[in-house]
Amino acid sequence: MTADVTLILGADDASRRRRATRSLRRIVRRQPLGVLGLLLVITFFVAAVFAPVLVPYSPTASAFSLLQSPTLHHPFGTDSLGRDVFSRTIAGSQVSLVVAGSVVIIHGVLSTMLGMLSGY
Repeated sequence: MTADVTLILGADDASRRRRATRSLRRIVRRQPLGVLGLLLVITFFVAAVFAPVLVPYSPTASAFSLLQSPTLHHPFGTDSLGRDVFSRTIAGSQVSLVVAGSVVIIHGVLSTMLGMLSGY
């Protein structure tokens, strides 16, 4: 008897996965720019999380030529103080990620408190 139940549950799970795959394909087909935007946001998030591994130079090091145009060693070039702009951009994304996370947490706590207060 339990084998029959397992087979039935397994069939339901497989059909649910097929429906989810179909709906994902439908979303990608209908909203390709939305999917591209989501991939871009995920890329920026991963770059911010793994910034210490990704940056080739220290964001504060100024041992390079001033106002150098983009090269293979400095993909975004250097600024007027000789700092690598790519390293500074990736390191700055960490700060943006922390600020955005803090705002989401603070907003969630405050709105939950206000909702509980108004419901009471």
